[in-house]
Amino acid sequence: LSPEVGCRPCPLGAVCDGSTMMSLVAGSEWEADMESGVYLLRSCPTGMFVRNTTLEGTFSEEVQQCRGCPVGMECTDVKCQICSPCRGGTWKNRESLEHCSVCPENSYGDGGVPCKTCPPRSSTIQQVGKSAVEDCQCDDMFYAAMSLGEMTCETCPEGAVCPDRSCALANSPISCPGEASSTVIGEWERQDNGKFWLHDCPVGTILVNSPVDRMRCHVCEPLTYSKNPLDGCELESDPPFCPERSCHNAPVGATASGGSSFEPVMPDSVWTLTSLGPATTMMRIIQCPPGWILVRDDARPQLDQCVACRAGKYQLSVSTYQGSLWTSRAEDAAEECLDCQEGMECLGGNEIVAKRGYWIRTTSARRAAINTSTGSEGVVEVFKCINTACENGGKCREGGNSHTIPSERQLFQVVWNL
Repeated sequence: LSPEVGCRPCPLGAVCDGSTMMSLVAGSEWEADMESGVYLLRSCPTGMFVRNTTLEGTFSEEVQQCRGCPVGMECTDVKCQICSPCRGGTWKNRESLEHCSVCPENSYGDGGVPCKTCPPRSSTIQQVGKSAVEDCQCDDMFYAAMSLGEMTCETCPEGAVCPDRSCALANSPISCPGEASSTVIGEWERQDNGKFWLHDCPVGTILVNSPVDRMRCHVCEPLTYSKNPLDGCELESDPPFCPERSCHNAPVGATASGGSSFEPVMPDSVWTLTSLGPATTMMRIIQCPPGWILVRDDARPQLDQCVACRAGKYQLSVSTYQGSLWTSRAEDAAEECLDCQEGMECLGGNEIVAKRGYWIRTTSARRAAINTSTGSEGVVEVFKCINTACENGGKCREGGNSHTIPSERQLFQVVWNL
């Protein structure tokens, strides 16, 4: 180019014949620098870059050439000087003029590394060009767990499976689609390893966390109940270990419609929630009304009940656990009842009526049928009428009431204090 500079070496990207230079790559642009006496490569066609430095990074006129963009890089301009990293969701695996290709279906890439396959049991839902592992969606019945930048698809526990077979744990907040959002119960928390753990359940259920795929708040079925979801768990472990187990069966003296429901068969009986150990709480009977005998065996809570005095016997006092008038065996309940006396007809429980020719007086001025289920104190007196002046039930043939009819004598009195 200049006699003062002299002959210069031919660049690698050109062909020289002594007086002229011709580029080896069509579309590349060279500029003659008369001052330095060398040709300078200014730009290359799309997909290539200007190489004009040594491995040490210094300019060299000899190494000037257009090269295809290296692995993981591209240039999409019409005139290129440098290559840029592949965009997210794309990748190029060899040096070439080609642009970066989109990551195929069920893969992802951030542009700086080759596209990676989605984790097992996940997909990109038939979409391409995804840039992050979070773009891989776990299949139905699974949810994503992230730990140290790695994602796994974990089996959805039974208690988080939605009616449409999707996993409620895959949504934020935790929920099922549409009206089914209320089907997921319990307090679920994500652990450091990205997996969910069931920490608590409402009353009326029992917490199950082993095996993990069966983790749920198990709702008690009809005829069973629960007042403490941790009943039956190993509380000394952290978190508590709660294997598969059943809710408490309703005892003989109560009914249960499921959940936390517990209804005594005898409405006036009294039950209390009782701890039977570090991980067992059950409803136990503590009182039965007059006419019924409390039955409770500490070793067999399912037999708790109130047993009515049978016909021909009666009882007017309250039956209390570890107090008076209670037994551990239902077949022994009759021994705690009193025998019916002369002039009385005992219908069972606490019901007493006067026989024909007798009348009954109580301090509460009740009529012939006596019912002390609400508890009170008083006296029952039985009288024999003169000349059978009384009809059955204490009514007089003459039309008067029992208090005005002369009595031959008072037969006996029963005192109760409730």
